[in-house]
Amino acid sequence: MDITQKAIAKKKKVRFFDVYISKVLKQNSDSNGITGNAKQQLNSTLCIISKLISTQVINLTEIAKKKTISEKEVMNALRIVLPGQLAVNASVEGQNAVNTFVSNEKNKALLGKRRLGLFFHLLF
Repeated sequence: MDITQKAIAKKKKVRFFDVYISKVLKQNSDSNGITGNAKQQLNSTLCIISKLISTQVINLTEIAKKKTISEKEVMNALRIVLPGQLAVNASVEGQNAVNTFVSNEKNKALLGKRRLGLFFHLLF
């Protein structure tokens, strides 16, 4: 077995939501933990749900004869795949996450512009 075969053989399995499951659990309760088996099962469930939603988003985008995915397709896919109040909560939390991300990106851009202005001010 040469070096490349060993590297391929030792390649760690990708666990998509493993890290986030632990972080979310710690945010909600410091005293509670989760077993490795339970984490694997939850990870598998989350992978299946995300695949169902993404497949539905792609189908809705193709039905609308669009080339890009928009917020409308994602929200409608959530309503189709998830039942009742779960879809509403997922939509609200998703919108909050997008708003937080956008505001953080704007703040980073403003800080970068300020630093650049300060840099040029110091040069001249």
